[in-house]
Amino acid sequence: MSIEVSNPWWLLLIPVVVAGLIYSGRFLRIQSHRKKIEYLVMRGVVALLLILTLCGLSFRITSKEVTTIFLVDMSDSNEKNLDDISEYIRNAIADMPKKNQAGVVVFGDNVLVDQFVTGKKIFTELSSQPVATATNLEKAVSTAMTVFPEDTAKRLVLITDGLENAGSIAKMAGTVSSQNVDVKVIKLEQNVGNEVYVSNLELPEYVHVGDTFNVKVTIESNVETQAVVSLYCGRTLKGQSNVNLTAGENQFVFQDVGESNGTQDYRVMVEPVNDTMSMNNEYSAFTQVEAEPKLLLVEGTAGEGNALAGILDACGVQYDQITPTGVPDEMSKLIQYKAVVMVNVNAMDLRNGFMDILESYVRDYAGGLICTGGDNSFAMGAYQDTPLETVLPVNMFLEGEREVPTMAIAMVIDHSGSMEVSANGSNGATCLDLAKEAAVEGVKSLKPTDQVGVLAFDDSYDWVVPMQSAGNQSEINGGIGQIGSGGGTSIYPALDAAAKQLINTDAQIKHIILLTDGQDYYTGYEDVVKKINDGGITLSTVAVGPDSDQVLLQKLANQCNGRFYYTDINSGIPKIFVQEIFLSSKSYLINEEFTPVITANSSIIEGVMNDGVPTLLGYIGSTAKSQATVILQSEEGDPILSTWQYGLGRTIAWNTDATNEWTGNWANWENYTQLWDNMINYVVSNTSLDGDQVEITQEGNSAVIHYTTDKYDKETKVTAVCTNAAGEQQEITLDPVAPGEYEASLAMEDTGVYTIALKNQKGSEIQGSMVTATAMQYSPEYRFDQTADGLEAFVSQVNGAYITYEDPVFDDKLETVRARTNLAVPFLITALVLFLLDIAARRMGMDYLDWFTQWKQRRKWKKEHPEAAGTEKKTASMEKKTAGAEKKTAGTDVLDEKQKKAAEKAEQKAQKQALRQAQKQVRQEAKASRKKKQTGEPAETEAALDMEELLRKKEDRNW
Repeated sequence: MSIEVSNPWWLLLIPVVVAGLIYSGRFLRIQSHRKKIEYLVMRGVVALLLILTLCGLSFRITSKEVTTIFLVDMSDSNEKNLDDISEYIRNAIADMPKKNQAGVVVFGDNVLVDQFVTGKKIFTELSSQPVATATNLEKAVSTAMTVFPEDTAKRLVLITDGLENAGSIAKMAGTVSSQNVDVKVIKLEQNVGNEVYVSNLELPEYVHVGDTFNVKVTIESNVETQAVVSLYCGRTLKGQSNVNLTAGENQFVFQDVGESNGTQDYRVMVEPVNDTMSMNNEYSAFTQVEAEPKLLLVEGTAGEGNALAGILDACGVQYDQITPTGVPDEMSKLIQYKAVVMVNVNAMDLRNGFMDILESYVRDYAGGLICTGGDNSFAMGAYQDTPLETVLPVNMFLEGEREVPTMAIAMVIDHSGSMEVSANGSNGATCLDLAKEAAVEGVKSLKPTDQVGVLAFDDSYDWVVPMQSAGNQSEINGGIGQIGSGGGTSIYPALDAAAKQLINTDAQIKHIILLTDGQDYYTGYEDVVKKINDGGITLSTVAVGPDSDQVLLQKLANQCNGRFYYTDINSGIPKIFVQEIFLSSKSYLINEEFTPVITANSSIIEGVMNDGVPTLLGYIGSTAKSQATVILQSEEGDPILSTWQYGLGRTIAWNTDATNEWTGNWANWENYTQLWDNMINYVVSNTSLDGDQVEITQEGNSAVIHYTTDKYDKETKVTAVCTNAAGEQQEITLDPVAPGEYEASLAMEDTGVYTIALKNQKGSEIQGSMVTATAMQYSPEYRFDQTADGLEAFVSQVNGAYITYEDPVFDDKLETVRARTNLAVPFLITALVLFLLDIAARRMGMDYLDWFTQWKQRRKWKKEHPEAAGTEKKTASMEKKTAGAEKKTAGTDVLDEKQKKAAEKAEQKAQKQALRQAQKQVRQEAKASRKKKQTGEPAETEAALDMEELLRKKEDRNW
């Protein structure tokens, strides 16, 4: 046994404590010297125990305990062996000898404890379910080492096929050897049926647009079989072949052409006749197609972007010109463009999901965006509360001094039977469905301070949404959703009811939107027109389809200072309602000539506006965001040209148009082309990470991203955004692993090509960014060409041994371990008990030294007077026997009641007589002892104590 002290410097407190006790003892108000010593000793012992607790005093003794961990591979390649493994572990634990304990840990790509370490000889079966798509021996051994108790001998029984495909078990050899772990390995054979898998898809790293290149496919098979091999680029089938596979390696070559700038991803599929697993029948790869930077020009309607296209041609910029329905639906396609320019595009016309992709494109992939004005953009184009409003430097609602006055809107909607007809170009939705959608979108365009009501009519009318605050969107949407089809069409009563309701509101702007697809039998509308005009109300009408009374509706709109719309493509109805909300305010669509004012310096106008600028004829009103830079503004202070940085990308809001309707004076201005060239250069420039490097490797089902940079300090933060083909994103922060090196592991469940955007940031400053890609394949778990080289090296380095199911596990005698026992807790508990006893002695007048002395003297007296002691024992024994006899005879009539009472009486008399004799003898000895003390003679016995002395001592206890 050896004693260890982990914090010996605490022992220096012992002389300090001793000195303190001696010094304090001089001031104790205790008459008895012995009591004072007793007090100081008690305090000293408590202090010493506390000091020893702080010192970390412990001792080591030799332990014969042995812990065995069964480490079981439960990956898919080992699935067929699991029943045999369970039986083996169950039998082994049942035969486990004494002073042994065992636990079970299972692993695949992750590690789980199936049974914690215990000395009980119980095990049923493997019940945990780790991720089985990979084999990570390194992580398995690392976790098992943490499960071992500290002070026992250690044995590790590893049961695996050894086909490691994640991590490196060789890294654990040093740790295992340093802890003297006895390693035994049961190496299982891999069970492989008829198997075919794609082992490689080889592409050039870079190609140019228009280049023809080879795509080489490698397929491994252990059986001769027929198969179909298909090659896809994105979702497009590029080639397909019926092939005969031979056992071994098979290679096939396809050809393709570099189509457009950016990442071009490929996927090959093999469909064999004879095969066991299907998850290894696909493989992905990509190539980077290089070309001149290209823009995506999105025009609201066909031809609307032609004027801007001419300017881009003059600037020498490459671009693709499309309408909103043709925008990309995948990030991999969008990042082929350096920037997106939208010319008077309504958000409702864009393909579903595009705006979400666009936001990530700007924020995470450093894409640029320019939005131009017109009657279908910004607030008029339903940008409010969308990702478009998020990425642009302006808010759609007017605020501050330009804030729109309060509005009250009455939506009068025809729900006659004819509105149940399917609408043209609406994918099966009826005209009524689109009218309800339009009402919902219109409500979204209002502020909470505005009021709205919805009146549905056929040959009668009903306020499905009474006039109320537009902030009650859920209640309003519920009322709109309950509108069902009805009978005929009667416009006049509904229009009159709407006018009456609006007259009673206190809003500054009052407007009616009337939508119908039929004709009214009423002819005299003069009264309702007068009521509308006298009430300061405006009316706009929407005629749906050729059967609507277009003449009447146009006349009503003209007479009531509103606008008339006709649509036979009924999917445009929601767009009309949104535009009407903003047009009715007369604040958003500004049609007046003005000269823009320069409010900030920028590279966009550098050298362009030195001699002034032409006038503009209109714009769309909006509000600049607080962090935006407003370069040009109107005379009223509305932003005309504003910019800002959103994430890694830059965006521009050009609130006037690009169709020459408002910019007609600029079209012939000599610097107009240069202005657009500067705007393009502004949004396509970003802080690329020149010289920085990124390496991405696959480990199991994860991608390990390793990034190296020379732009770093302690505040540097590196993040990565990973996007799969479906547009799903993950964002992670890379951890520093060395100076200028950052690393992170990202779990990727699906195979295919992933786009990864990296950002190097210091505080709020973005130091640079880069975009790359990686192809994730099926796990190597599903290949039959793996080896167990890593396991072989590990077993050799740790002096392990291979065993079989028949070999004994527990027979080897392992090196004993010196188990460490920490005395801190026992010392601390003892100190606490002594401290409490000390308090009790002072508070309750207890004298433990006197009690001990009396106990010792009584023991001595019993030895000197065995007769009296025997009498006491006899008395106690007789009482015990009497109690036992009473218990035995309870409830019976064996003894006669009189005899029983006589016996008891005689026995009690004898007991009393013996007790009086013993007490008399004690008194005599005490008297003799007092006399000898008075004369100075030694007492013959110390068995009896003088009562007066006892009383005096009791008084001394009050200290």
